[in-house]
Amino acid sequence: VGGSTIYGAASQSDKTTIPGYLQEMFDKENFDLNIEVINAGISSAYSFSESFYIKETILNLEPDLLIMYNGGNDAIERHLDSSLNTNPNETSEFVKTLLKIGEYRTPFFLLGKVFYQAVEPAPIDNEIKTQIITLWKNRWVETCEIVKNEGVSTLITVQPMLGTGTKEIFPDEKKFAPDDEFELGALEILEGMATSLTELNSKCDITYDLRGAFDDIKNPLYFDHIHISDKGHEIIAKQLFDLSLPIVRNDIN
Repeated sequence: VGGSTIYGAASQSDKTTIPGYLQEMFDKENFDLNIEVINAGISSAYSFSESFYIKETILNLEPDLLIMYNGGNDAIERHLDSSLNTNPNETSEFVKTLLKIGEYRTPFFLLGKVFYQAVEPAPIDNEIKTQIITLWKNRWVETCEIVKNEGVSTLITVQPMLGTGTKEIFPDEKKFAPDDEFELGALEILEGMATSLTELNSKCDITYDLRGAFDDIKNPLYFDHIHISDKGHEIIAKQLFDLSLPIVRNDIN
């Protein structure tokens, strides 16, 4: 579950998205059961819309494990309200148009385009930063509690952005590096989310800070402030695989 980074913006194929690589890694384990990785990424999704889809749609698929890879859209867009356009009378014609373009990778892309409403980002100050972090944390606390009652395990991660961790920023990436108060504020919000993972530990099965996932990588990976190459997708998938493997093995046993 996540935004366009999970959906696979600019991926060469479905197989080179983060969920695609994750599926390949589980397939290679040769478990004595069929493990299906579902790409539930939605362009522009953030914690409210993601938790909404989990409760209203994804739980109907009867998942065993939910992996959340997010934080970036909350930190950048800074939605302070929780509104979704769910009026079918207003969206029916839009749905018909989307069905014709055929560019979505999964049904969740369609859902995201139908329900997402553009909201002007909130200005940046310490109070706003605290509100965004608290909203993000509380939504995942609630979601973890709900899905645990359904027997579903959870893995919550804070995603990397250009400027997090100690990764060297290469010339092609420098034009996207944060350099003003608003963009640097996004990194501060992610820092707060990572700190709040401690509180989430008691509600969610596993939490992990992935902001330093690329610290040892000596190549450019970002093609904007948050989206990464297929190589970056593979690196993240490997970390998510390692984190989720104990849950999967425990479920098998």
